[in-house]
Amino acid sequence: MRIIGLASGAGKGFGSEREQLRATISGTVTAEQVRELIDGNPELSEHFSGKQKIKDVAIVSTADRQNDLLTALTNRIYEIRCRIVHTKEDGGKSKDLLLPFSKEADALSPDIALIRFIAQKVLIAGASRLEV
Repeated sequence: MRIIGLASGAGKGFGSEREQLRATISGTVTAEQVRELIDGNPELSEHFSGKQKIKDVAIVSTADRQNDLLTALTNRIYEIRCRIVHTKEDGGKSKDLLLPFSKEADALSPDIALIRFIAQKVLIAGASRLEV
C-alpha cells in the first residue's frame, strides 16, 4: 500500500509507467544502498562508470552527487525495458531494439544484477510475515 500511495501522488492517478517505476524504486531502496552495491562490486563499478556499452540509455554514476541517482537508475531501467519491448520515436530519432545475442544484450549482465537487487528490495518491502 505504501508503494501504491507513492505511485499515485496527490490527485494524479497512478502516473506514467516511468513515474510508477520511480515511486517503486524510491519507496524500496535508497541511493546509498545502490552506491554501496555498485561501488562494492568491481564488475558493476566498471560497467556503470566506464564507456557505455548500451546506447540510448541513461548513465548511472555513483560519483555524480549533483543528480539524483535513483532517477538516473529509473531512467536506465525504463529505457532498457523500452529497447527490449518496442521501438520508440524520440524527437525524430528512432531507438533501435535491443535484440537477443547482440553485443548490447551480452553487456546487460551488470544491469540485470542491479535490477535483480532492486526487485529483491521490492519483494522484501511488500512481504508480510508468515503466520503458521
